[in-house]
Amino acid sequence: MLRSRASKLLFALIITAFTSGIIYAGFMANPFKPLPEERLLLVNRDASSSEYSESIDQASAYLRVAAEKLSVPSISVSVGINGEVVWSEAVGLSDIDNHIPATTTTLYRTNGVAKSITAAAIMKMVESNMIDLDMPVNHLFPNIDGNNPDFTTRELLTHTAGIGYHDDLGIAAKLNSLCECMQFDSVSDAMSLVNGYDLTRDPGHEYHYSSYGYIMISKILEDKTGLSFYNLLRDSVLSPLDISSVMPDHYPEPIAKTDKIVSYKTTGGNYKVWPTLKILFHDRNLSYDWAAGGMLATPTDLVKIGNALLTDPEFVSPEIFHEFTSPQKYRNGEYIRNQEVALGWSVITNHPWDIHKDYREDVTILRSGSVKKGSGNILLLIPEYNFVIDVAVNGSEKNWSFEPLWNEVLTLSKFFLMDLKPSHLIGTKQAVNIISTN
Repeated sequence: MLRSRASKLLFALIITAFTSGIIYAGFMANPFKPLPEERLLLVNRDASSSEYSESIDQASAYLRVAAEKLSVPSISVSVGINGEVVWSEAVGLSDIDNHIPATTTTLYRTNGVAKSITAAAIMKMVESNMIDLDMPVNHLFPNIDGNNPDFTTRELLTHTAGIGYHDDLGIAAKLNSLCECMQFDSVSDAMSLVNGYDLTRDPGHEYHYSSYGYIMISKILEDKTGLSFYNLLRDSVLSPLDISSVMPDHYPEPIAKTDKIVSYKTTGGNYKVWPTLKILFHDRNLSYDWAAGGMLATPTDLVKIGNALLTDPEFVSPEIFHEFTSPQKYRNGEYIRNQEVALGWSVITNHPWDIHKDYREDVTILRSGSVKKGSGNILLLIPEYNFVIDVAVNGSEKNWSFEPLWNEVLTLSKFFLMDLKPSHLIGTKQAVNIISTN
């Protein structure tokens, strides 16, 4: 097992030296092939509420259309309303070459949804007074800050702490981002990619995306609790909600797993395994990035987390939920990225609400997720309607091609939201009352 920075760097250099030849060989050994049309006949449904049977039937029929439009081997979806999972269904193949159907228990990459899972753990710690979001934490990272000014957990969560990304850090981080083939057995191990490098910007004044800030957040969580990052998630977030599928990918200790998707590059109805470096490595290794994007989960379990955030005040209080889902500000009082950035979430306010029969422009949407290297996952919460949906796929045409999947999430939501009443009209918790852009 590679542990020291020097050994990791040497390993990455060796891998990079062969990258050109490997990629060429990968293209030759891994050509595009037609997506099997019969995959759309493979349907697995779990939860299905009779109360929403008409919406479910319509959404289920459209799910195959969405898979075809997105040109993906499989698509999996789960919907929660008023704290209950009302529908979970998967269509297609999680592994084409081995003809393994996708099911509602198939594990998909969480991608950016991992940030919202991490944020849920921080919510619990803030509520227990174990973390103060606005206390400086740079003293916890003596190998990073040097002579840099203070930065806080809030700024790490909002990508405004000044932490660099791949191109801002050393060669090990750059090479790891290229091959994604290095194993990190712990958060402390992953910190080797960040240690020794100063901040690239003054904290609190500029948005600069960096998943490495979330590595630092997971280190803070471990230091505060004495637990490993995964054990903390399990004890504070997952076990209380009876969730078993959410787990770090490439975790060094055995964790029971069901089937995990294979990620594919797809275009024009054709597919091939993504990345081509799969000819050397089983799949992408995101063990350095658990807190920001390196987890696995079923959409059903991600919806359970969303349900709890919206409707269970014993899981997270309304006040803490408000704190984490409100648009955040720079130190000068200006909103970050036009009020789009919350703590572990993106916030969409004044959305042109054309997926409800009462056309509105005053509904707040909470969103997390991303599409990256052959997998996509988007989790959407609409607090006013106590509505949660998660959609995951195992194919993409381009890296970071977010909009196509996002459009399908909105379309699938429409089947349920068209006639859904706001939660305050049916006597359930209305989280939107505590969400404000002020």
